[in-house]
Amino acid sequence: MNCIVCHHSSSQFLCKANDFDIHRCLNCLLDFTHPLPQETSVLNKYKHETPAERTTFNQFRKTLKYKIRLRTIDKFAQVHGKVLDIGCAEGDWGAAVEGKNKWNYLGLELHNGLLRYALARKMNVAHGTLQSHNFPDEEFALVIMTHVLEHMHNPRSTLVEASRVLKPSGLVVVEVPDSSHPKSKRKKKRGRWYGPPSHLWYFSQANLHQFLKDVGFTPLLSKRTILKPYVWMVARKDVIGSGSQVFGKD
Repeated sequence: MNCIVCHHSSSQFLCKANDFDIHRCLNCLLDFTHPLPQETSVLNKYKHETPAERTTFNQFRKTLKYKIRLRTIDKFAQVHGKVLDIGCAEGDWGAAVEGKNKWNYLGLELHNGLLRYALARKMNVAHGTLQSHNFPDEEFALVIMTHVLEHMHNPRSTLVEASRVLKPSGLVVVEVPDSSHPKSKRKKKRGRWYGPPSHLWYFSQANLHQFLKDVGFTPLLSKRTILKPYVWMVARKDVIGSGSQVFGKD
């Protein structure tokens, strides 16, 4: 199969994980599951899993983290309006956006338990995927995908659809596990990094940046988190040029 990031056709087998084969693109170094599991089996897994117990402190901490990130995102925002949070989980981005007159939040979630939790918090959330809702063109000013792309059968089609529903100069915010993070490299050595069928794609900071550019976004900000091996990026739709990259930590 051709790489979803760089379209290169050459890859090498890396290892087996949970009876699935993990391969690596020889061009952009994206690690991926091949062949992919049945999409329906993965979707059903998320619909029926029991969500983990959550303390009030953990809820507060995550909401505070996203409030801080929202202030950073605001520095890049040229348009405001509707926010679409794909895979919204417990609705923490909704809590961060709450009370901000410039933003109007909508979350989407497949996991029934998480959806009930978000609804109990009175978040504006709905069941489904970006594709299943078929939103109008240029409906949103900001699209958020926090730990979503690594689970999807076709991350490219999701980013293309996100671009379609974004206003010109709208922003996309993506967070994924980072294969190039020092902590993830240590996990690889211990055989604890790859986890199909939950995680299907293993992005690095570099090839996620490349992926966003190839789909038609201009990456503006790239940051690694401190405590966990994650990377999050802010990118703008329809801006010509490479943009300004800022690398740092939360």
